Amino acid sequence: MADQHRVAAHRAFLDQLNELRERVGGPTLSEIHKLSACVSAKEGKREKLARSTTHDILNGRRKGLPTWSWVALFVSACHAVAVEKRLAVEPLGSLEDWNARWMTARAARQSAEDPLPDAVPAPLASTPGLQSGDTAPSPPVAGETAGIDVAGASALWEEGQRDREVYGRIGARLLAETDAEDPQACMRMAVVALLRDQPTSAYLWLYRAGDAAGMFHRPSMLMAAAELACRYGRDYERAERIGVAMFFYRLAGDHGHAAAAYQLALIQQRKDEEHAATMWSSSSSADPGGYFRTAGKITSSWAQISDPLDKANGVMPIGLIGAPAAVEPSSPAGGPPLAFP
Repeated sequence: MADQHRVAAHRAFLDQLNELRERVGGPTLSEIHKLSACVSAKEGKREKLARSTTHDILNGRRKGLPTWSWVALFVSACHAVAVEKRLAVEPLGSLEDWNARWMTARAARQSAEDPLPDAVPAPLASTPGLQSGDTAPSPPVAGETAGIDVAGASALWEEGQRDREVYGRIGARLLAETDAEDPQACMRMAVVALLRDQPTSAYLWLYRAGDAAGMFHRPSMLMAAAELACRYGRDYERAERIGVAMFFYRLAGDHGHAAAAYQLALIQQRKDEEHAATMWSSSSSADPGGYFRTAGKITSSWAQISDPLDKANGVMPIGLIGAPAAVEPSSPAGGPPLAFP
C-alpha cells in the first residue's frame, strides 16, 4: 500500500507539471531550455534545464521526484512563457504553491519506516521568481508533514486511478472538466472511451447525451469516432491546449486517421520530439488520402455488451451516423513527408 501511495503521488505531481506546460501553450524543450537560462541569469546564476532531463522527468522516466531547484526553475520558465504570451501568471500557481505541491508529493512518498528527513529544501529568496525579501515557507521537520494530509491525498489519487485507467491521464483531467448535462461534452467523453476500447463507459456517456442505441456493431463506428477525435484535436490546438490536442490526435491516429497522425507529427516536430514525429509522419504518409486504415475494426469487448445495446431505446448520435468525410491533412495529399534536420 505504501508503494502505491508513492507511485500515485509521483504520477500526480508529474501530471501537474505537464498540465502547467500545457496551460502556457506547450513550449518546446528548446524554449524551456533557453528561458530557464534567462531566468537563472537574472538571478546571477548559470543554471538551465537540459532538454533531455526535462523530457525524461515529464515523461516519468526518472524514478524519483525532481529536485526542488529543478521544479522552481521549470515553473519560473513556464511563468516566463506566460508573460511572453500575455497570459495571466497567477492562475498558474506561485513558487510557494508549487513548493507545497512538491512537499506533498515528497511526504506521500515516505513510508512509515522511512520518515521525512530533518529538513526539506524550500524556496529561498534567491530562488528564481522570488523577489528579494520574500519569506519562503518553512520546511517540515522529522515526523511532521507541515499540515499536509498525506493519507487523504493518497486516497483521492487512488479513487482517481480507475478514471486514469479508463480515460488516460489527460482524459481523466477532461472528465473533471465535463458537465454531465452538456450533450457535446458527453459525446466527447464517449469518443475517448470508444477509442480507448472502453465500451461500457462509452455507452454510459452516449446515454447521458441522449444518443444511445445499438450502434456498436457498425463497422463505421470507430472510423466516425476517430474523425470526431481529430476535430476535437483541431479545436484544442486552436485554443492552445496542445497537450489535449495531442491526446485526441493520438487517439485518432492509433485508429488509422492519417490527418490526425500528420497533425500530431507536426506538433511533435515543434516540440523537438523528432523520433516520435518521424513515426507519426510515416503513419500519415502511408494513407495520404486521409482514410482510415482500420475501417471495420471491432474488438471483442464490443460483443460483450451487444445485447443490452440492441435493446436500448434511443437515437443514434448524429455525429456517428456513418463515417463523416475525412478531414484532409494540412499538407497536400501525397505531399512530401515532414523534413527533419
